[in-house]
Amino acid sequence: MSEELSARARAILDAAERLAGGEPAPPAPPPPTPPPAADSPPATASQLAALAEQLRVMVETVRELSERVDALAAQVATPPSAPAPAAAAAPAHEDAPRLLAVELAVAGATRADVDARLRERFGVSSTAELLDEVFGVGSSPSARLPWGGGTRG
Repeated sequence: MSEELSARARAILDAAERLAGGEPAPPAPPPPTPPPAADSPPATASQLAALAEQLRVMVETVRELSERVDALAAQVATPPSAPAPAAAAAPAHEDAPRLLAVELAVAGATRADVDARLRERFGVSSTAELLDEVFGVGSSPSARLPWGGGTRG
């Protein structure tokens, strides 16, 4: 009987290991054989001692197998390591503020309007050099490009 239980415990462990490896579960083992009939002769003390030892070995085997199953279950339950979080936002291309400034100026925005948009959108702290390139050095905050959209008549 102890060999039968040990074999079943090993079959359970093998099935758990296969499942952890992604293999399909094997078919269920056949049910155990029924115990001997109640009318069998009573066991002797030495037979009971032998059965108790077999039971102790089986319990220890089941305990060890249970620990292994728990370890495998923990491996299966543990999600794979999370991917590194993506950057909050990809940094803007270094020419993006210049491109926006030119687009706004061509569309007719004033130097002050473009200055505000650059600070708002890109967090640019010093816009003077860029605005001097677009609108001209020393241009006023209300300056517009002569060919900008706002100068049509």
